[in-house]
Amino acid sequence: MKVSSPDEETIRTIAEACLKDDRLFEVVKALACFSEEEKRAFASKMKLYFFDKSDPESMEALKFFTILLENENAQLVLEKIRGEHT
Repeated sequence: MKVSSPDEETIRTIAEACLKDDRLFEVVKALACFSEEEKRAFASKMKLYFFDKSDPESMEALKFFTILLENENAQLVLEKIRGEHT
């Protein structure tokens, strides 16, 4: 599954979801601390896990993780959340 680079709207949507769900927020905080090597390892495990999944919830979860593992997107989400609380 190819996910294009997220736009500001996607980052905002994820940030809003994190404000409503502490579990998502904890996931984003953890991913934001990953090194590049940890991101690659997690992405590899994630791809194996989702390989045979095709239900909408799994596809949404795959997209969520893929976006957050790209570049510094998890950090961008955290910055967006912090900006909305100031």
